[in-house]
Amino acid sequence: MKQNRALSFLLLVMCGLMACNESFNPDGPYDRKLVVYAVLSNQNDTQYVRVYASYPPMSNPSYAQTDDQVTDAQVTIARGGTIYQFHDTTVTRSSPSRYLTPVYLHVAYGFPIAQATRYSLTVNSPTWGKASASIVSLYRGGMYVSNTTGLTNPRPSAVVSVRVAPGFNCAAYIVRMFFDYVVHDAGQQSAGRVEVPLALQAGSSGPDAYIYPAPILRGHGSVTDTPGEEVVIFSSEVSRRAADDLRARYPGDTVRFSDAILYLTQMDSVLYSYYNVINGFPGSGALRLDEPDYSNIRGGLGIFASTTVDSVILPISIPSNRPAASSAAHAQDLLDPRK
Repeated sequence: MKQNRALSFLLLVMCGLMACNESFNPDGPYDRKLVVYAVLSNQNDTQYVRVYASYPPMSNPSYAQTDDQVTDAQVTIARGGTIYQFHDTTVTRSSPSRYLTPVYLHVAYGFPIAQATRYSLTVNSPTWGKASASIVSLYRGGMYVSNTTGLTNPRPSAVVSVRVAPGFNCAAYIVRMFFDYVVHDAGQQSAGRVEVPLALQAGSSGPDAYIYPAPILRGHGSVTDTPGEEVVIFSSEVSRRAADDLRARYPGDTVRFSDAILYLTQMDSVLYSYYNVINGFPGSGALRLDEPDYSNIRGGLGIFASTTVDSVILPISIPSNRPAASSAAHAQDLLDPRK
């Protein structure tokens, strides 16, 4: 009996080894499709659509020298009985280190986005075929700062509380803060903008690290005493530390901060799902799929999504935390004829 079991086990191992001799090809069959990327936004009355082709088989997109832009597509977006016809244009790339050709875009001017309205996208290419998608635009959200003293009179324990009322059909939102500043150097002025961290993570062995805002699922933010509202808190001390880091990049006292700008960006379910695919999975226990791509384009790949962006501008006063020269030393400098 023991000999029969040993023989059966040996036969199973041999069968497994024989199966391992079969060739393995990780590349699936080539699926020739349009790839469409369009995100409607209320930021202005100009909307953009980008149209690509799927990469050919046996190619690695990270090494491709061209991004396979489709130049013969006709693009329209319909809202009720109104049809917006998109026109072709090109935009110079900010960095031509990889792709040398300009970005090929389809653009429509005079195209404001209404709230909670159905939009239907159609892309028709004689070479690559037809693709389409439909979405319902977002409701506008609300945002206000309940205490501004964290920006005008920052103290170590002070915070900036941003109260957010997300739109009804918003899937997720993100609140970001920026400081506008001007650098005065040799009679010249140059303006800039720097993002403000949300908090600070103490380093266990190395330097501390800034924590920047990330998308928050609607209903998963910090609750307030008002139903439907959530709050995002920025540390006043961390904001001042980031301002000092910027001052340290320029010699002397040449940086002047003017305003704080807060942006509330809402994401619909399509855009947030795409974000999750690009930025990983929400937890260690999430189900991993062999093909984690997300698309709502019928007859193609890509996304057709909606977002809203609202902003608030606030005055700021960020004193420096850097040690200042003593009054005696400053007076001595004034009296020294070599200065």
